[in-house]
Amino acid sequence: MNNPARAEDPLLTRFRQTLQKTAMLRPGDRVTVALSGGADSMTLLWLLFALRQELSLSLYAAHLNHGLRGAEADRDEALVRRRCEQLGVPLTVRRVDLPALCQPGEGVEAAGRRVRYAFLEEAEPQGLIATAHNANDNAETVLMHLLRGSGLTGLCGIAPVRGRIIRPLLGEPRDEILACCERQGIPFAEDSTNGDERYLRNALRRRLLPQFTRHNPAFLQAVERLTESARRDLHYLQSAGETLLQNAALPGGYSVAVLLAAHPAPRAYALRQALAGALGQTPEAAAVDRVEALLQTGGRCSLPGGCTAAVLRGRLSLAPPPTPPESLCLPVAPGERVPVRGGVFELTPGGRVCNLLTTNALDCDTIGQHLHLRHRQSGDAITLPARRCTKSLKKLFSEMGLTAAERAQRLVLCDETGLLWVEGVGCDARCAVSEHTRRTLTPRWLPATEHKEEPPC
Repeated sequence: MNNPARAEDPLLTRFRQTLQKTAMLRPGDRVTVALSGGADSMTLLWLLFALRQELSLSLYAAHLNHGLRGAEADRDEALVRRRCEQLGVPLTVRRVDLPALCQPGEGVEAAGRRVRYAFLEEAEPQGLIATAHNANDNAETVLMHLLRGSGLTGLCGIAPVRGRIIRPLLGEPRDEILACCERQGIPFAEDSTNGDERYLRNALRRRLLPQFTRHNPAFLQAVERLTESARRDLHYLQSAGETLLQNAALPGGYSVAVLLAAHPAPRAYALRQALAGALGQTPEAAAVDRVEALLQTGGRCSLPGGCTAAVLRGRLSLAPPPTPPESLCLPVAPGERVPVRGGVFELTPGGRVCNLLTTNALDCDTIGQHLHLRHRQSGDAITLPARRCTKSLKKLFSEMGLTAAERAQRLVLCDETGLLWVEGVGCDARCAVSEHTRRTLTPRWLPATEHKEEPPC
């Protein structure tokens, strides 16, 4: 086996210079390599192993078997185990069933990235995590953002450092990495799915990127300059946006006049930061655009992510998404009082009614035996007796102008067949009173201030 400590490979020389220039690694650091078994990560392991004594590094590796490629994935795991054993690098391996871990609406690629980084964070809870993203990966990422429609953030590409994650090979073309593997006899495995052009990144790698490189052999370096410039500009705009937000701060919101007096560029980043604080996550571009428009027109709107924005009397206020109510499914019976939402829900029995236009009373002979109280669920709809039309509660609540928090708290009474009554709306047509009604039930919710407990016997 080659002795990597003595082999002053050209890539090793540049790698050392990168570490000195960026200071992403310091003497004495503990580093875990995200080791897939591919050429990039196996080369990164070799480079760090070559410098381990020079930098007094504590070197580890972690491998995640996604359970997607059968025998090929087992081959990769075996290769990684042999290599780490040869080098004496401690290795953490985990096997997962990735398809079973996909969340609703989440693709396999997104789930793989989420699960992989969660595994790496767990495998290395203290030190640095080194991933082997290279210059080709960075260019592909920028092209993907451009195809999908990107702002300045997307043009920043892959960050060289993100928290404890470092990417010291980010400036190296993949051809240079493969050449190093050949010179140094570094073993690696090819992932057969890299040739599957159903994945956008693979299609860009195999078709579009070679076209750009053909027209400009220094295309990867050009993208690197672009991303460095974009990251610098983004940092400035984020700082300017933060300063603007501080200058515009008012009790409970922000001054519309101060925000509108600023240049649109830092204002956009100020609004993004304000929304991120309200949402607890990075807002969608559509949310920022809607708040920008609201500054001009005034009024109130609901935003993607559940946040509510309002501009009133020169003040912008942002209400965070409502806390989801606890799962509610309470059995109820006629005459019973059920504590709920800080008050009491009750079903009051009654006889025949004189006013057939009442919207709250239910005809007892048209409802089931098992009643329960809950919150609105997706797909809920009600047929309004007066209009004889069926509407989803989502649309109905929107027409009523209810906020997301108010919608989430509205009570719904159901039986075995379905929805009977909605708080603030009334009963469904199937259980509405008529001239044939003999017995009724009137549902209602009373706040604690209007409800008095019965005195004990």
